[in-house]
Amino acid sequence: MVDAVREEDSSSQNVNIYITAIHTKEAFTEVSISTGASFFISDSDYRVFPFRKGDAITPDVVENLEKGHKLILCRSKALSLLDLAEHSAFMLRTKLRQRGFEAPVVESVIAQLKEKNYLDDRRFAEVWVRSRLKRNPAGKSVLVSGLRAKGVSMQDAEEAVSEVLDEEALLEGARKVYNKAARKKNSTPEKIKAAMVQKGYSLSVIRVVTKEVMDGKETEEN
Repeated sequence: MVDAVREEDSSSQNVNIYITAIHTKEAFTEVSISTGASFFISDSDYRVFPFRKGDAITPDVVENLEKGHKLILCRSKALSLLDLAEHSAFMLRTKLRQRGFEAPVVESVIAQLKEKNYLDDRRFAEVWVRSRLKRNPAGKSVLVSGLRAKGVSMQDAEEAVSEVLDEEALLEGARKVYNKAARKKNSTPEKIKAAMVQKGYSLSVIRVVTKEVMDGKETEEN
């Protein structure tokens, strides 16, 4: 009989959940409950659930609070990562999952960020290509492969490379690769050509740059 009463009391305590504190912050509201848990809720959710201290809430409401709390934390982390640098959706998704956020939560946040244009694979691709051309030039095939490795679609990758890598940028990068290879110890025309091929430059581009260098040397000698 005593055990039965204890079970009934325990069950009642599990159901009797109430708000113990509410703290309004700059971007959200923090709600604490009698179980000892606390949750961040957005202003929009707070309008739907205008809690007051002492209000009783059901387990279903607690579950919804938990879901909203996880979304807020995940979105906050995502925005902080995007503040540091542009990301592809694949890259951002990977980092958020590595930080322990559940897949459904991450996918919901990714969708929100795309909708608000905070996350755009095509924009990321163009930024990445421009940065890559400055620090480590390469030809179209290598740039496209680099973007594909970061989760960018083939269409977005090819369009971004075509947009940024015009003929002038292509030749400028090829000249840098040629000169870097030529400065290496025991450099030979064959090794220079191999280095440029490895960087994704076509034979026609290699011939153009090689001819420029050779013509320049002939001019200097004359």
